[in-house]
Amino acid sequence: MTFGQFIFADAYYNDWCQLLEETSLNKFIACLYLVPGEIFNHENIEKQIIPIGKIDLAIRKAIVLNYALISIWLQKAYPLIFVDHAESTSREDPPKPQSSGWVNLFESLVGEDLINRDRYAALPLHTVLRHLTKKFKENARK
Repeated sequence: MTFGQFIFADAYYNDWCQLLEETSLNKFIACLYLVPGEIFNHENIEKQIIPIGKIDLAIRKAIVLNYALISIWLQKAYPLIFVDHAESTSREDPPKPQSSGWVNLFESLVGEDLINRDRYAALPLHTVLRHLTKKFKENARK
């Protein structure tokens, strides 16, 4: 998963968890499921929501549950980035989605290198999270 894909998926996930609107659920799933060989493009999300809406709601909710488990794993793998969430999760209480600050983080990562903005978005998610963890550790030492 690319960092750009994650930003969109996480935003729609948070929207669905807060509003429980089926459109947000379908957009969330459209971010995650790509045709083999397809590169994520946020412009394709709208095209996918109608066919995704025809999938059984129980299956779509299972996808949300799976993503919630992946979120917990990410929070534990990168505790410096997911500070608020990592300490508050337990088996009884699923993580409470909060508004995502990923767009701000992405903009600070890109900085003034606007020409390469799409290249930053295309970076693998774990590459970006490892880089951010390294930067947080470096800043903490100062």
